[in-house]
Amino acid sequence: SNLVMKCFELMHPDLALKLGIMMSRTSRNRKKNTPKYVAMGKEMDNKAHKLLKENDIVALAHSHVPKKEITKDGIYLNSGGWLFGGSYIKIQEDKVEVVQFKM
Repeated sequence: SNLVMKCFELMHPDLALKLGIMMSRTSRNRKKNTPKYVAMGKEMDNKAHKLLKENDIVALAHSHVPKKEITKDGIYLNSGGWLFGGSYIKIQEDKVEVVQFKM
């Protein structure tokens, strides 16, 4: 909700991160193939493809499913999630990719 997002904006980043981790436990434990989860992923994909009509690259996040898709319209990237999924988007001059974080 907008109210929750505004509250997080006002918090110190360390506190916001800890609180976000506590609140997101339920999403981490969800099965990835539930109808609601699959619908969310398809909705993000559809939005990305619409945005590619006007952009060369579209980068989204928070789907929990990392993705790089090259289409006739451009490149769609989804980082999945860096906090628990361990992936992020890396963009260099001649290369874009979804990279798995390594410690």
